[in-house]
Amino acid sequence: MPAQQQALSVSGNYKYSTLKTITGIYFKKNEDYSKILRFYDDNSVVGISSSAHVSKVFINKGKINSGNGTYKMDENGRISFSLKSSIGIVNYEGKVLNSEQIQLQSTSLINGYSSEGIFQLFKPEVTPFEKIGNHRNRRTSYWTCNICDGDSETGCLYFDSTECPRRS
Repeated sequence: MPAQQQALSVSGNYKYSTLKTITGIYFKKNEDYSKILRFYDDNSVVGISSSAHVSKVFINKGKINSGNGTYKMDENGRISFSLKSSIGIVNYEGKVLNSEQIQLQSTSLINGYSSEGIFQLFKPEVTPFEKIGNHRNRRTSYWTCNICDGDSETGCLYFDSTECPRRS
């Protein structure tokens, strides 16, 4: 793999690939809701707030009630972006702390509200288990996913299985 396309690595100080991209779903839990951000490797980002658990929220580009934008990240991990939705714009800036945490400050141009916090990488739980097969009582290994409720028999039920966070 060419050097400029190597994955981000963590060892002591956080190092970035020359692509300067991050991917994944990051969230910050508040008392009554979570702020959820999904970063794509094409530098787009989507954000929503939801009272549902992050594992139950489907977040994709261009959906109603979501903010959409493009993030910029420099070689030191500083990141900034604006999320534009049907009701207005929220600006974010901060720093990628490591592969699982991003510290962000947000300022709403809708109501002037500002907040700061650390967004954690969402890691879906995939639960392997043993199940007795129907035929000839043979044991077969199965998996289940708490994001899409898919399993080894039904496969991934995520809206677009190529973007399923379980596969990243």
